[in-house]
Parts: sequence; structure tokens; C-alpha cells
Amino acid sequence: MHTKTIKKWIWLLIPLAGLVAGYLLMDRPVTITVDGSSETLKTHALTVKGALRNAGISLAEGDIVNPPAGALLTNVKKIDVSRSGSLYVWLDPQGELIPVQTTSRIPAEIVQAAGFALQPGDLLRVNGRVVEPGTPLGQSGRIVLQYTPAVPVASTTGAKKEDLQTSAGWLGKGLWQSGIQLHGANLLSSSFTQLLNSPLVLTITPAVPVEIDVDGQQLKTIVPVGTTGQALAIAGVALQDLDYSVPADGQPLPVDGKIKVVRVREEVKVEQSLIPFKTEYTTDPTLDLDQTRVISLGAPGVQEVRVRVRYEDGKEVSRTTEDAVVIKAPVSQQEAYGSTYTVKTLDTPDGTISYYRAVTVRVTSYSPCRSAGDRCYYGTSSGLPVQKGVIGVTRDWYHLFKGSQIYVPGYGIGTIADVGGGIPGSYWIDLGYSDADWVNWWGSVTIYFLTPVPANVPAVLP
Repeated sequence: MHTKTIKKWIWLLIPLAGLVAGYLLMDRPVTITVDGSSETLKTHALTVKGALRNAGISLAEGDIVNPPAGALLTNVKKIDVSRSGSLYVWLDPQGELIPVQTTSRIPAEIVQAAGFALQPGDLLRVNGRVVEPGTPLGQSGRIVLQYTPAVPVASTTGAKKEDLQTSAGWLGKGLWQSGIQLHGANLLSSSFTQLLNSPLVLTITPAVPVEIDVDGQQLKTIVPVGTTGQALAIAGVALQDLDYSVPADGQPLPVDGKIKVVRVREEVKVEQSLIPFKTEYTTDPTLDLDQTRVISLGAPGVQEVRVRVRYEDGKEVSRTTEDAVVIKAPVSQQEAYGSTYTVKTLDTPDGTISYYRAVTVRVTSYSPCRSAGDRCYYGTSSGLPVQKGVIGVTRDWYHLFKGSQIYVPGYGIGTIADVGGGIPGSYWIDLGYSDADWVNWWGSVTIYFLTPVPANVPAVLP
């Protein structure tokens, strides 16, 4: 063999012999870290890949190994392996899935790689389990890191203001986690299920107890502060047609929380009634004064009246006549009255009297201190003193017969000289006395108008 060839083989065999000798002698410790999980072992492997194989770690396409898998272990004490696989951040509550390109398995760094700056109060979860921002994730392969940022909520309940910071994801859960308890009657300025993906200003309308008196029952419930109408609507009490509430539905809730609902209904009734007939008079010179004769009988008419009846809580409270329709018109009665007077005489205990008219009247009596007033009245309308012989009549009679004399059986002759109130619907006289000789009169009596006959004696007394 040629001398040069022998030297060449010697130079080739020397490194190989060293490797073989190193392999036979080497039993060095190596720390292998896979996706953040570390393990230290001793190996006789010559390369990084061999050491991994001895540790039972197989490499897949896309795995990142440092130092490279083909490197010799001569001076290697630590091997880092980052498994390939999909890495995502699930942004909550938007529900957005964001792919992330990083070999880091530290949650804070993964979130940062996704474009977000982790803030205090933010929530990180994997498979529903909360993870710490700085603790590496142990699993490999596909990883979805759920990231829920904390959102500020400025809450106002009545006069109470609170600044909240929550990573609950939606409003209702955030309020619950913050210790804010809600009643079913609370009103929120935002939806209870609203997603929390940006700062929120929230107004909570507090609820108050109310007692609603409706349909004979006392309904107790809790409603938001507002108007009576809003309280009734929330309580499911409807005002229908003519119904009303106390306070009115547009008024604020009363301080005592008591509301009265009045159920109202109306019905229209049709009623018939008689229309009185009138009497039309004509004079008859063949008849004496105060004598009448029916020429033709009258007849009442008939009218139909629409009456609106209002009921409140089942009780009638009013009736209103809306219109009336005449079904049958009344027929006037025709009467003739006497216009002739005849002077007559009459023997009485007080002597013979001459009279031209006799009329039955209601009679009362009075004296100065018995005039139905709060003091004594001694004078009369004519100026004469109140005493026996003075007779009071209605104003109509006084104008016709002032100064005339009449005879009253049991009283005697008196002069019409005073005015009184009368008795509605009746002819009436009031017999005067002094307080000393007063006699109580009450009843009916026939009186006689004495002659001479006045110039304008009326045929019919008013």
C-alpha cells in the first residue's frame, strides 16, 4: 500500500476512534425542556436527536429544537423543544378566534403576541380552567387560550355610585360577581345580557314596594320607582276604557306606596216619562169669580229620555240625562173662569158681612217676637204695627189687595197690611197678633173678601 494512502486512512480513523471512545465513555446529564416542562436525564447519545429519542421524545414536522436535532452533544447541557401545533387566543365576549404565531407557552406572552396588553383583572382560561399569566402552559398541540379583558362599569343606583371592574364577559354576571343584587323589578339602562366589551355607564332604577287596591283585592308587589301608570303596567294591572287610578296614572308613585284602581263602566238606559199638559184659560162672564168650567180635557204627553248611568267598582255614582225625544205631544186643557162678581151677605158671630169672593187658604199666625227671626219685628210692610187685625199675605196678593179687608172665621175682620213668605203651592194668609194675645193658627180656613170691590179685581188669584 502506498505510503500516502496509509496516512490518509490513519487521519480518518483517528476522529472516528475518538467518537467511539467518547460514546463508550460518555454518560453525561442533559436537561430537556418540552413546551416549558423540564426533565434532566443522563444519556450516551452522540446527537441532540439521539438524546431526545433516548428520553422517549419523538419529533414531528414543525417542532422547533434548540440546538438543532443533528447537533453533537459534546458541549450541550440543555435542549429546548417547542411542539408544533395550532395556538389561538379566544377573545371573550366577542367570540373572536385569533391565531397566534409564537413558540412561547407563557399566557401573558401569548396574549401579547395576539396584539393585546394584559391588564390587572383580566381573566385567562384554558379548557375552562383559570391559568396564571406567568405560568407556562404544560400541554402541547392545539391550544386555545380564552382571554376575557376586565371592563370598567360605572354603576348608579339611586344616589349610590360604584365603579366596578369585571371580567365576567356579560353585564348580569358582572353585577353578581361585584355583589350587586337585583330584584326582578329593577330597571337597567342596559340589557341584563349585554356583552361587556367596552366601558359601560349603567343606571339601575331601584325598586319599591307598592300595594294596589284593585277588584276587591290588595295586590302587594315590588316595582321600579316611576309613575303610577308604570307601576300598574309592571304589576300586570290594566286600566281599561273609563277606569282610573288614584293617584292618576301619570303621577309619581305615592310616598306610602298605595294605589287605588277604580273600575268604571257606563250604561245607557232608555226611560219614558209623562209631559204635564198646560191649562189655557178664557173668561166666561156667565160664571162668578173663582168659578171654572172645563171646556176640553187636557192629556199628558210622553217623552223618551236617554239616561247615562255611571258605576264605579259596581256602585252607581251618577245619572246624566243626555237627550229626550217627544213621542207624544201633550194636549192643553181648555178652561173658562168666571169674570163676574156677585155681592153676597153672610151672618157671622161678628155680625153680618158683605163679600164678593170666598177662598179657602192655608192659615198661620205671628206676633212681633214670633216672626221666625232672631229678633222681634214690630213693624209691617204697610207701616202699621204688628197686632191683631193686621194680616200678612204673599207679595203678589199684597200688590193686589193692600189695604183691603177680609173676614176670617174665628179671627174676625183684618186688613191686608204685611208681606210674608207663604206656603208654596197654596193660597196663604198670616194672622197678626201682639205678643200678649197671640193665638197659634195652623190649618185651612175659608176667608171672605169684603166689599167694596177693588177697581181691578183679578178674575183668577195668583
